[in-house]
Amino acid sequence: MCATGTSNVTLGAAAGGPLIGAAAIPLGDPLQLFDPLLDLFGYIPIVNAFIGNGIDGSALHANGFNGGFFIGSGGNGFSPTVAGAAGGNGGSGGWFVGNGGNGGNGAAGNATVAGGNGGNGGRAASLIGNGGAGGAGGAGGIGTSGSNPVATTTAGPEQNGVGLQNGGDGLPGEIINDGAGIPTTSTPGGDGGAGGSGGGNGGDGGGGLPGSVDFFATYGGDGGNATAGGGNGGNGGDGGSDLSGEDQADGADGGFGGNGAAGVNGSNGTAGGSGGAGGAGGSLSGVGGSGGVGGTGGAGGAAASGGNGGSGGAGGLGSASPDFPDFLNGVGGDGGNGAAAGTAGSGGNGGAAGTGASGTGAVGAGGSGGAGGAGASGGTGGLGGTSPTASQAGVDGSGGSGSSGGTGGSGGNNGSGTGGTAGGAGSTGGGASGTSGGSAGAGGDGGTGG
Repeated sequence: MCATGTSNVTLGAAAGGPLIGAAAIPLGDPLQLFDPLLDLFGYIPIVNAFIGNGIDGSALHANGFNGGFFIGSGGNGFSPTVAGAAGGNGGSGGWFVGNGGNGGNGAAGNATVAGGNGGNGGRAASLIGNGGAGGAGGAGGIGTSGSNPVATTTAGPEQNGVGLQNGGDGLPGEIINDGAGIPTTSTPGGDGGAGGSGGGNGGDGGGGLPGSVDFFATYGGDGGNATAGGGNGGNGGDGGSDLSGEDQADGADGGFGGNGAAGVNGSNGTAGGSGGAGGAGGSLSGVGGSGGVGGTGGAGGAAASGGNGGSGGAGGLGSASPDFPDFLNGVGGDGGNGAAAGTAGSGGNGGAAGTGASGTGAVGAGGSGGAGGAGASGGTGGLGGTSPTASQAGVDGSGGSGSSGGTGGSGGNNGSGTGGTAGGAGSTGGGASGTSGGSAGAGGDGGTGG
């Protein structure tokens, strides 16, 4: 229950301390010898106001209780487990003799809550005793990995998606009649609708109308682009063929494939908590408590992959003479780019050291920065449409670039203010061929204790 301080307190010629007797008398041993009795006195009302160790902190009262007025050490602070909760402060020693209680450790954070700060060490008795050590800061939480949503509904034909919704498919080409029911014109395949702003795939383009003795073949509609959430681009519609044998009976172009969308980012890791300050030692004899170590920053979440580009539609087959070759096929859509990776949380600051007549405690080290999130893979480019004439095949779409890894978090300052190192930058993702994303950046080192 009680704290014994950072080292044995001595009555004598400690460094910089006053000379009380001809020889140094270790005070830590007598305090430890009587600790069971002082612990007991700490639970007895009225008595504990004068003699007895303070009770340790709890979930209901996080700070440690103070020691008795004449003699007694402060209780240790409570170390909580609720995400991001701060540690309790250590209780103070009595007026004459007693050590300060140690600060409780801060609880680890999660993806949305930073690590809790460590509690401060309690001060020693005013005359003789060691200060309590500061509690360690809680580690920051790991960021949430990006996750591409899946749309379960589709918009109407040729309509764009709304929110999280797939774009509607394009309608096939058709012959339009006039009011008397006589065919007057032909239409190409309709374009697919774009995916919604919250995610979803682009709609496929409609197929073109075949040619006849009355009408030329019509081209296929373009696939719709995905706009968010790693959606895939729609495929282009096939161009209509014309096997009528009439003049200029050319096959029509296939539609272009739609572009994929970037994936969802990973979230940032949260910061580590700061270490608690060490408690002051006694004015007559005693060493100050050491500062608590700062918590490590949480790693950034990995990003989700980019969507794939839609494939281009196939070109239609013609039946004309060599003077009227087939049309070109559709070009494949570009692949979606990988999403940016999350940035890691910064490390917590170390706690300041306590001072005392016999010496100063150690400075708390700063926490290390969290690692950056991993980069995501780029989407694959869509395939170009085929053609009856090999030289007229559609061009494949470009793959999306892999995203760069997230930057590592900065290391925390140590208890005397010396800064930690900056986090390393993540590596750059691969080039435009649908390759993998870059590796995560390493977290920066925390400032070292003094």
